Amino acid sequence: DANTSSKVGIKAETSVTVDRYENGKKTQLAYATYSPHPMLPFTLRVAMYNNAGTDTIKVYTNSDLQLTTTDDDPLPPGGVAFGGNGTLWDDAKVGHDNNGDYDIADDGDDIIWDESFGSTSKTVSYDHAGNLIDP
Repeated sequence: DANTSSKVGIKAETSVTVDRYENGKKTQLAYATYSPHPMLPFTLRVAMYNNAGTDTIKVYTNSDLQLTTTDDDPLPPGGVAFGGNGTLWDDAKVGHDNNGDYDIADDGDDIIWDESFGSTSKTVSYDHAGNLIDP
């Protein structure tokens, strides 16, 4: 559903939030105080899984769990987007955890997207029939 999404955000170096958007209406699902050092990079990890019709979302910075929340109205499968005002991204991964340890770092896990944002990266796209192409 193009009108429904969730957003994980780091806000002004003071908090981490999980928001749900439905038909343009924002609902905050979770909020936690968080104060990263403004000059040091950190790892943001989001784990989302569905159990018995409820989405559970866990947000980590570095290896520290910042918040856990649930959503009883599960999101349909969809995409992942990155954004921010003056934000720098490096080494992004999207995948499926096959062994239930809430990471995608194990040999048996499926990595769907692994981007280093290096100078050799390529942008892939889709043709009119919906097939993935590598221009």
